[in-house]
Amino acid sequence: MLRIFTAAVWFVVSCGCGSRGNVELLESRLRQQEQTNAQLHMDLTKSRSESAVARRETENLRRELASHHSDVTLPEHSGAQARLEQIQFHTLMTGLLNQDADAGAKVLNVVLQPLDADGDPVKLNGEMVIELIDLSQPEPDRLIDRWEIPREQSLEHWQRGAVANGFTLQFPVSINTSADELLLHGRLTTIDERQFDTSLAIRLPNPQ
Repeated sequence: MLRIFTAAVWFVVSCGCGSRGNVELLESRLRQQEQTNAQLHMDLTKSRSESAVARRETENLRRELASHHSDVTLPEHSGAQARLEQIQFHTLMTGLLNQDADAGAKVLNVVLQPLDADGDPVKLNGEMVIELIDLSQPEPDRLIDRWEIPREQSLEHWQRGAVANGFTLQFPVSINTSADELLLHGRLTTIDERQFDTSLAIRLPNPQ
């Protein structure tokens, strides 16, 4: 805009086809335009600053609410909730280990991975339930053990590793069965009440 008015002024002066009054009018309009542009720039800068302050205040309030109510989703977690498509156990990092000389004493190591549509791990908070099941037993006796991890404690178990990223859990368990393998079932319930389930057959380790 400045270049346009400047060119107009020089055109009038150089051609000699305008009076001094026309030049002064153009100069006045140019000054008004410059003042308008400066005011608009100041208003835009102020608006951006106020918007940034409002965003910070909103995030602080959400964090404060989350400290009192576990069902409040933080901004950094809301996007992850939307990306979640499935969960699965990491097959290489999930299984039973002998704990000591007692053949029935085991440690169940679990790596549960929330995944997006591309199969990439998604870090989020959610309620987890892990069940170890012996399908060789009658229906009432199939459940060996069951563990629950509350939503507000879930991220305490998130680990990033060279092999896998996900919720890493360990549970001591006592097993007395003649079966060669057991069924591991996992459920993750997100803050928006969606449920995701997965299962994995795991072999029993040979006694030490």
